[in-house]
Amino acid sequence: MTSTSPLIPFDLKETLAENRLIGLWRLLRGYYLRFITANIAVGVSAFSRTATYMLIGFYEDKVLV
Repeated sequence: MTSTSPLIPFDLKETLAENRLIGLWRLLRGYYLRFITANIAVGVSAFSRTATYMLIGFYEDKVLV
């Protein structure tokens, strides 16, 4: 029987920090690229949704009047 070990060695005592952002950054070790990519995707999504509503508003105000 084989023992299961995590892909990335993890020590919670080393991960914890007084500053929560530093602790979060340490928790993300090995997943930095995925985290940054996901945040960029959320930003693009929010921008697209806002741009859609602004375009509809422009169309109503300028084109339909």
